[in-house]
Amino acid sequence: VDGNGKMDFSACPLLVWLALSCVIGCVTIFKYKNRMLQASLCAVNMLFMAVWMCNIAAMILFIVPQEEFTWHFSFTVCLPIVAFILYFIARRAIIADEKLVKAADRIR
Repeated sequence: VDGNGKMDFSACPLLVWLALSCVIGCVTIFKYKNRMLQASLCAVNMLFMAVWMCNIAAMILFIVPQEEFTWHFSFTVCLPIVAFILYFIARRAIIADEKLVKAADRIR
């Protein structure tokens, strides 16, 4: 709520994307028996993180008036980028594990 009593809901889409990403991340952890679904969910979460970063950039550049906006760097600004990198690494490891399991099944 600003000084005039007007409520600002411009950050609500960010909350929705982040909540969806958290739910999918939790589902991804517990789907360890189905590696290909797990890899797909990692890809979806990478997409959500990319959309989140684009949304925050658009909000900073176009939606919020520049005279009302003050930018200060904090550690939390980096967390979506870190999450994107970790999802990328996890997806690569899951796919490599699936290839290893398929190779071991062929040998038997």
